[in-house]
Amino acid sequence: MADLCSCALEVAPVHAAPDASSEQVTQALRGEPLRVEERRSGWARVRTAYD
Repeated sequence: MADLCSCALEVAPVHAAPDASSEQVTQALRGEPLRVEERRSGWARVRTAYD
């Protein structure tokens, strides 16, 4: 089961892979609902309301 949370940062980049140098595919805005699908090595795989 996925965790539900909201973005705590003003703007948070969402990358294609768990690497800061990977492509930024979208961004989450403060308060935007997110579904955390997986957490690993300090990264989280999330889905936004638009996915």
